[in-house]
Amino acid sequence: MTLRHLRVFVTVAETGKMRSAARELFIAQSAVSQTILELERYYDVKLFDRLANRLYITPAGRELLDYAKHILTLYDEMELHMHSSAEKSEIRVGTTFMVGTCIIATLLEEYRKRWPQVVVKVYIGNVNTLGERLRASQLDFLLMEGTIPDNNFIAEEVLDDPMVVVCSPEHPFASRKSVTLEEISKMPYIGREKSNRVEFFDEIMTQHNLPLNFHWISNNSETTKMAVMRNFGITAISRRIVAAEINAGLMHEVQIEDQPLMRKVRLVYHKNKFITAPMQDIFALCRRLEEILP
Repeated sequence: MTLRHLRVFVTVAETGKMRSAARELFIAQSAVSQTILELERYYDVKLFDRLANRLYITPAGRELLDYAKHILTLYDEMELHMHSSAEKSEIRVGTTFMVGTCIIATLLEEYRKRWPQVVVKVYIGNVNTLGERLRASQLDFLLMEGTIPDNNFIAEEVLDDPMVVVCSPEHPFASRKSVTLEEISKMPYIGREKSNRVEFFDEIMTQHNLPLNFHWISNNSETTKMAVMRNFGITAISRRIVAAEINAGLMHEVQIEDQPLMRKVRLVYHKNKFITAPMQDIFALCRRLEEILP
């Protein structure tokens, strides 16, 4: 079994067809078929079910696919590292919207002072997509609030992310310094688009057996802020995102009685990830975010 076997196998798994894999790899279809057969004989398992002119990966095939992708990624990283200087390397970081809006630029400005020749590419997306990209080795690490349930990921808490409940200056809560969760459940609420992850504030309300009265569902912070400022409802959101609006009097912040709202920002990476020197330094900066952020 060689790296060539693994590359052919991964390509077949991703394309779903021997012919497509052969075209992508610039080799004969018979060579692709023979390679898959050799792998199946070597491990004494069936890697694909063949149905209606298409291949469907088996559970054993999925296990091999996870290993193969990480082996090939490590090999490619080794090749890049050994053939190129650190100054020519590339780092791919994924962030959630809050981190992408409020944190990542400050972090990378500091990092650029240390490694001006390193290319850092940023992908901002939802938690589900970030997890998929990290599993597929399309990202080197994540900086995000919340968690991703995956035993192959290492997650380090690096920063507190205070949450606040905000409303319009015209809202009934605007004359209050604090409210109860029961009062919040009765008000129109501006929420986030649902994903496989339970949102931080939704989980708190669920723990207290209280529903949220959703009037708007948004997938971005700007829409949420606009809806709150125009008095369509209230929301719980990272204070970093709405600090300017609160300071300008466009929003009013209220505390929740006996309920602190504090999320954690985490540095997340695969446990088998090869950590280069430039990555070690950006990880160190992530762990010092409390000092770096204004």
